[in-house]
Order: sequence, then C-alpha cells, then structure tokens
Amino acid sequence: AEDENSQHDFGNDIIPKLLAAGKRLYTYEYNGFWRDVGTIASYHETSMDLLGTKPDFDLFDTEAPIMSNAGAMPPAYVGPDATVDDCLVGNGSSIYGKAVHSIVSTGAVVGEGALVQDSVLLPGAEVKAGARVIRAILGENSVVEAEATLGSSDQSADIAVIGNDTVVAKEAE
Repeated sequence: AEDENSQHDFGNDIIPKLLAAGKRLYTYEYNGFWRDVGTIASYHETSMDLLGTKPDFDLFDTEAPIMSNAGAMPPAYVGPDATVDDCLVGNGSSIYGKAVHSIVSTGAVVGEGALVQDSVLLPGAEVKAGARVIRAILGENSVVEAEATLGSSDQSADIAVIGNDTVVAKEAE
C-alpha cells in the first residue's frame, strides 16, 4: 500500500517484493479449480461459469464442499408470478420478477416485473419493480429504481457495475 508504483498484484508485486526482502515463502500444490478474478470482466465471467447444468466449478460437489459463513436468514422466497432459471439464489432473498442465469446473493430482492439476466446481485441489492438489469454487477445494498435500466445484452459492451449503497434512478425521458 505504501508503494505508489505497486499494482497490488500478488504475481507482479507482492511475491517478488517478499522474495527480494528475504522473507520465507511457502507453496502449496493445488490442482482444483482456480481462476484469476482480478478484473471486473473476469469476475463476471467466473460468476457466470458457476451456473448451468455442468459448471466448471460445482458448488454442490460433495467431494470438495464449499463452507459458507452466511448468518442465519430465512430461506429464499420465490413469488407466485416469478421466474427463476439457471440461478444461484441465496438465503433471505426474494424474487417476484424474472431472474435468468444470475447470482442473487443473500437478502437481495428482484421486484415484480423486473428482469435480472446474466448478472450478480451482491448481498442486500435490490432491483425494484419493472427495472431491467442485464450483464451487471450490483454492489451490496445497492438499488436499481423502478423502471430503470442498467447494463446491456451487447456482448461487446463492458459489464455494468455499481458500487455498494449506490442508487440507479430511471433516466428522465
């Protein structure tokens, strides 16, 4: 953090600096799933790769269980008019609209008539009624207001990202 020229990257900065300083480093051979998620695009791509019938990394593999630190929350709720297709849905989340090929984290909400597609909603994120979120990452406790649009299905466009506690309002017409 003190080195203004550092990119804070393990392979380029941190490990070489520790070696140069004569620090003792140890290795562990790991042959399981590994993916560098150092960019928004690689984080989104890896998140999407967790979905589908045969994901590259199976979160439900009993031979290599994933342990969670999620606190006690009620189960996820899927409303009577909701559609959920190819999603990971966390405890305490509520889906009233449509979620497709997305990760809906704990406590996140997809409102009535809303569409969430190819996206990651971090804990507490809310997509209000009629909003559209496509190819996006929503920070914790962020809100996409009713009828607003975030992201695009255009594969050449960057992934839309909003930070924690951010509100995206509907654009004025």
